Amino acid sequence: MKHIALLAEDISIPLDEGFKKATVSLAQGLTSIGASVSCFTNHEFDNWQGLPSNRLLLGSSFARNLKSLDPDLILYIPRSAATPMSLLRSHLLKKLTGKPVVLISLQHRSYPNLLRIPLRILLPDLVLVLSQRSASCLRDLGASVGQIPLGVDLERFKPPDEKTKANLRKKYDLGEGKLLLHVGHLTRRRNLEILMGLSSLNMRIVLVTSTSTSREVSIMSKPDECDVKVIDTYIEAIEEIYQAADAYVFPTFDEKGAIEIPLSVLEAMATNLPVLTTPFGGLPELFREGEGICFCHDLEEFRLAVVNLEEAECKTRDAVSPYSWERVASEIIDHIERHLG
Repeated sequence: MKHIALLAEDISIPLDEGFKKATVSLAQGLTSIGASVSCFTNHEFDNWQGLPSNRLLLGSSFARNLKSLDPDLILYIPRSAATPMSLLRSHLLKKLTGKPVVLISLQHRSYPNLLRIPLRILLPDLVLVLSQRSASCLRDLGASVGQIPLGVDLERFKPPDEKTKANLRKKYDLGEGKLLLHVGHLTRRRNLEILMGLSSLNMRIVLVTSTSTSREVSIMSKPDECDVKVIDTYIEAIEEIYQAADAYVFPTFDEKGAIEIPLSVLEAMATNLPVLTTPFGGLPELFREGEGICFCHDLEEFRLAVVNLEEAECKTRDAVSPYSWERVASEIIDHIERHLG
């Protein structure tokens, strides 16, 4: 099994947003299938080694550490996804180490025609993406591309029994009515106004916000007129909030509003919650509509889906159960071996 040097910016406690959770889970998944993984970041985190804080990731001690480790390849997961600057950093990493560089891009990025030719010389040996749209865009640029899913911890995120659910509602003071849940950034890009439009359907909205981003309170323009509970502190046992809910709503259209396969959607599905979501990123490529999964395109479709919540049997856990982090790690290794040998 290969020795991998995994590099990612901004990994730190708390792990309460998609980029950080996905990166750490990928590292753990690779380790669990037998890969030797040396991790680097520019914050103090667990036993990860130091990564230079400058934009080019240049530093003499970092270079010495990489050379002494002598990894088989560099796996770079940039916070900004496959931007021109990230491609430049991957190019410099290859020049620095002489090792193959694999970049995992967690969000969609597009490129102006003016940059297409110069970017070709910066491309890493392989780019792994989460959607066909991203794969097509990078192939047009000349990149060698593979597509992977993301995963979920099926032991941690699982359906509760009725007693557990009732106790969790008391623990977090969530009330006794029907609860619609959303977990993530409280920003305009998330399109949370749709949730405000659903609160009139005898449903309470529960928003668990990330502490990693600033709260844009202006989107909650009429909180006093909506039955909304906002939890804005870090909850380590976030699985308990999913277990207390009745359905999960992901109303985001903006491609910069989340990683292309939102982990909160997978976590809700692992808890066997009905999921009402936009056809965001790679989700429609992983999951078919039905049996608890509903793809919505506007407020009216979300409202109709809420009204019809109890009509169909929910089997979202069955749909997401193939996607463990170990499977994702195995797919990464398969792509690497197929493209790089």
